This record gives sequence, structure tokens and C-alpha cells, in this order.
Amino acid sequence: MLLGKGGGSMRSYISEPLSGSITCFHTATPKISARFLYPLCLGRYQCDDSYHVYRESYDSFLFMLILDGKGYLKIDGKTHHLTKGCAALVDCYRPHSYGALGSFSFLWLHFDGATARNYYSYLTERLGQVFTPSQKSFGSMKLLITQLLSGILDGTAPELQMACWITQLLTLPVLDGDFSDSEVSYGSSLSQRACGYMRSRYQNPLSVDEVASFLSVSTCHFIRQFKKETGMTPHSYLLSVRINSAKFYLKTTSDSVKEIGFRCGF
Repeated sequence: MLLGKGGGSMRSYISEPLSGSITCFHTATPKISARFLYPLCLGRYQCDDSYHVYRESYDSFLFMLILDGKGYLKIDGKTHHLTKGCAALVDCYRPHSYGALGSFSFLWLHFDGATARNYYSYLTERLGQVFTPSQKSFGSMKLLITQLLSGILDGTAPELQMACWITQLLTLPVLDGDFSDSEVSYGSSLSQRACGYMRSRYQNPLSVDEVASFLSVSTCHFIRQFKKETGMTPHSYLLSVRINSAKFYLKTTSDSVKEIGFRCGF
């Protein structure tokens, strides 16, 4: 079918899944939609090779979890293969298309919210638009989408609970340590260990070389990887820790600025 949007020139093509597929819709209340992640629609589809979707825009983000078969995703001039056990994230504000290549079944969730784009950017920068989670994480993601689906269909899921489930769904891939891209898990662990080391020693003289030595990596690699994972340099992070500590002591003690400065490692 062809679907127009808003009476304008944007048009979409969406074919139907096979019978037995499930679709449900949710309308978030203004208080939730302004603050949290929320579902717009979701479902479980069983398809054959006649199933194809093209949209110029659909104001949301799409999470897909492939249960069986093969499909494709096209966005930004690239074609991605969708296979059993993989997951995909799609920015549906941009033109995109996806569909089945033979028998194909998947769980899907259109979501949005105040932090939705931040989650999308964070995940796709590290994992790509299509990635393969560990078997354990895949099972947990499957359960979360199923809980959302059941909760909306029977009306038993509070909106805050749904927001929590979506947050868990988008956080699991980052915490998963079993991706094929070892640099992702290693880089994340490296920055976390570095932050912990700097937080525990910020009151003392501390150099970037010392932190790199603690991590058993070269200084250049440490700086590059830390900035990739956190968006800031190690020096900037250490400075922010010291400044935030100084703010706390300025507000909660009668110590002089000089005393607080020394206490916070300045």
C-alpha cells in the first residue's frame, strides 16, 4: 500500500506481513513523552519475500531483532544484511527501506523520546546499525520486547515501566562483552578503568602517562581510545572531577579556596 503523510509529498510503501503477525500501538501521555523513552508501535512479524517497506520518513527510531531467516536494510546509501540472531537500529527520520529475502521473522519496536537520538547515536557509533549481540543479550532483548508487547496489548504495563524496558533494551548492547568487534568491549573497559583510577587519585599529582601505565597501554593509544569512548580527553575528565569536588567543598565547608584547591589536587 502507498501511504501519504500529512497531506505533503512524502510517500511510503509498506506491504503486509503474513497472517498471525502481531501489531500494537501506544500513545504516550505528554508528561512521559517529554521526559522519557516511549513506544509508538511494535510487533512480531512473520514474512515472506513479498514483504518490503520504504519510507521517506516516519518520526521515530526503529529497533529490530531478527528471529529467523534473512532480510535487508537500506539507509544512507548502504545495504545491510539482516540474519538470524542480529539486531538493527534505524533512524526513521531519514529515508530508509527494509524487507525480507525469503522466509523472515522479527520483533520490532518504533520508539522515541527526549533521549532517543542520544541512545541511537551512541549505539550506532560503537556497534554500527546492524550488530550481533551475545546469545544471552539476544534472549534478554527478546524478553523485553515481548514484555512491552504483552503489557500494551493487555493494558497492564505502566508508562514508566515501559520507559524502563526500552532503556534496558538500548543499554544491553553496550554492556555486552561478547561482540565480534573486540575493540568495542576493550575500549569501553579501558575508559571505565581509567575513570575509576582517576576518581580514586584525583587529590594527588596525576599524569596521563601514569594512568596509561596503570592500564598497560601506550599513552597515545590511551588518549585516543579514551576520547573515542567518552568524548573528552583524559586531562579534561580529570579536571572536571577536581572542579566538581571543589564545588562540593566550597558549598559544604568553611575552608578557604586555597585549602580546597590543595585538597582537590590543584
